[in-house]
Amino acid sequence: MTPATLNELTRIGKLSEITRRFEVELVKMATNPPHEAFIDEIRNHVDNELNAAEITNEDFIAYCILVNYQRRMKNYEEEEKYIQTYKHMFMPSHPFFIHMELLAMMDNLDAYTVEEILELADKNCKQLTRNIGAKHAYCETIAMLYENRTDRTDIDEAVAGNLAAHLDKAIYIIDKVISESNDYAKYYCTKGRLLAVNKRYKEAILNITKAIAIEDSSRSDYTLRVNQYQIHLQQAKNLQALDKTEQQLNEKIQKFEAIIEQQSKDSLIKNMEYLGLFAGIISFTIGSIGIASSVAAQSLAAAAGLIIVLLGALLCVFAGFGVILHGLNRKAFRNLAVFIMGAVIVLGGVHFCLM
Repeated sequence: MTPATLNELTRIGKLSEITRRFEVELVKMATNPPHEAFIDEIRNHVDNELNAAEITNEDFIAYCILVNYQRRMKNYEEEEKYIQTYKHMFMPSHPFFIHMELLAMMDNLDAYTVEEILELADKNCKQLTRNIGAKHAYCETIAMLYENRTDRTDIDEAVAGNLAAHLDKAIYIIDKVISESNDYAKYYCTKGRLLAVNKRYKEAILNITKAIAIEDSSRSDYTLRVNQYQIHLQQAKNLQALDKTEQQLNEKIQKFEAIIEQQSKDSLIKNMEYLGLFAGIISFTIGSIGIASSVAAQSLAAAAGLIIVLLGALLCVFAGFGVILHGLNRKAFRNLAVFIMGAVIVLGGVHFCLM
C-alpha cells in the first residue's frame, strides 16, 4: 500500500472500534475514497497480502473498508464471500466484525434462520455499547424480520414469541437511539416500521413522514433514501387498511355466525313445537278412540263430552309447552290465547257431560 493509504488506515485505527465514529470513518472511506486508487489498493492488500500469523490493526481496517465498499455497491455475494473467508481471522479479537456480519445477514435474510439472526443482532447490540449504529442495526433487523419472514413456515410458536419479545425491546431501544440523535432521518423511519408491525399505524405514519421531511437533501443518496421511506410509508398504510378490512370482515363473520346460530335455534324450537303438537294429536286420537269405545256403550253424550275435555286439555298442554320453549316473550300472548281457548273447551266438555 502507498504511504497515503497506510496513513488513512492508521488514523482510523486509533479510534475504538466499539464507537460510532469508528464506523462512520470506515463508511466515509468506502463511500468517498481519499484518492482514485484507494479501493484497488485495499482490495489487493486484502486479497493477496493478509497473513493470518501477522494480522495488524491496519489489516483489519482495510478489510472493513473493503466489506463496506462491497455493501455500498450492493455486491452482496462479494460481501458474503469476504465475511465467510476471513471470519476465522477477525471474529475472536475484533467486536466490530460481528456488526459487519450482521449487516451481511440483513442483506441476505433468507440464508439464515430467525434464531441465528436474532442471536447475532442481540450480541452485536450488547458488544458495541458506544455505537448507536449497532443499536439501530438491531432495531432495523427486527423490523426486517417482521416484514420479510413472519409468513414463513419456519416461524413456529416459540420463535414467534421470541420475536415478539424482541419487538418490544426494539421499540424501547429505537426511542433511546432517537434521544441520542434526533436529527437522523433513518432512525425515525425504522421506528415507524417497528410501530407498523406493532399495529400502531398512526404513530408509524407520523414517524416515517417525519423521516421524509428531515432527510438531508445534500446527501448523494438522498433520492434513494426518500424513495425507500416512501415505500415503507405505503407499506404502513397498506397494513393499516388491511387490518381495518380484517376487523370489518371478522365483525361480519361474527354477525353471520350469530344469525346462523339464532336461525338454528329457532328451527330447533319450531321442530320441537311441531313434534309436540304431532305427539299431542296422536295421543288425542288414540285417547278419543279409547274413550269412545269404552263410554259409548253407556252414554254417547258422555263419550262426546270426554273427547271435548281431552281436546281442551290438549290445547292447554300445547300452550304450556310453548311457554317452556319461548318463555314470557313476544309469543306469550299467543300461548295465553291458546290456553284460554283450551280452558273454555274443557269447561264446555264438562258441561256437555253433565247435561
